[in-house]
Amino acid sequence: AARYGSSAWLEWDEASMRGKFLNRPERGEIPENIREQLIVELYSK
Repeated sequence: AARYGSSAWLEWDEASMRGKFLNRPERGEIPENIREQLIVELYSK
């Protein structure tokens, strides 16, 4: 299984399309294209 990009918090196996969180990422380790506010809005409906 390969690491996602250069992150140490996610293990990803592209062949089986499976991933595993190795630890909880800090905000700075999450890609910038993630917009938390949109996630909050989606789940608060």
